[in-house]
Amino acid sequence: MSAPGSAEWSRRMTASKVAGVLGLSKWASPYSTWLRMKGLLPSDDGRNADDKARGHYLEDGVTRWWVDQHPGVSIDGTQTVFDRDGWASSTPDAHGELDGETF
Repeated sequence: MSAPGSAEWSRRMTASKVAGVLGLSKWASPYSTWLRMKGLLPSDDGRNADDKARGHYLEDGVTRWWVDQHPGVSIDGTQTVFDRDGWASSTPDAHGELDGETF
C-alpha cells in the first residue's frame, strides 16, 4: 500500500487529482496532472502552500459543523488509506456512523 506523499502515491488517482483531470482546478490542468502522475514534474512544487494549509486547518471545523447539523451522527476522525486495484487511493478525513450504519 502506498503512503500519501510518496512517489507511488503521486502515480495513483486520488480525489485531489480529479479536479485537475477534469480541467476544473485553478492549480492544475489535465496535462500538468498527467505529468505529475508520470513523475515528469514534481508532485508538490511548494506552490499554494498557504491554500493547502488553510484547507487542512478547516477540515476539522467543517466536519464538526456537519456533525452538529446532523443529530445522531458520530464521527471518528481517524484518517485511513484505502487502495483500489493498484491505481486509485483515497484518504477520507473521517468515518461516520448513524443508527449502526458506517459511512
